[in-house]
Amino acid sequence: MSIKRITRFNHIVGNQPNMGTDREYWDQIKLQAKLVLEEATEMYNAAISEDMVEVADGWADVKYLNEYMEDILKAGDVRTDKVFDTVCTNNESKFTTSYNYALDSVEVLKQNGTDAYVEESL
Repeated sequence: MSIKRITRFNHIVGNQPNMGTDREYWDQIKLQAKLVLEEATEMYNAAISEDMVEVADGWADVKYLNEYMEDILKAGDVRTDKVFDTVCTNNESKFTTSYNYALDSVEVLKQNGTDAYVEESL
């Protein structure tokens, strides 16, 4: 769910989702993705420098820009809630709390030439 303050700000400054031509829509997506990448890079560099203030600032900038990317995607009829749920489900499928299932899975993976291991956690 998009944050209304971010949506409102972008509309006020004339940056509402552009549903003109297909080209204009993709140009807007590319620009927003470029801005996210720039801020993520700044956050990464701040992490390398161990500058917590700049890491936090970068995190907020990335969150802000991603929130508006959601508005742009929704304008193109992308079901962002479904996409996000699919990603979460996919990530959750990559682990198990069943030790025996994990051992069986490692055996099958190794037979197929994939390096795998089981790590116990508390």
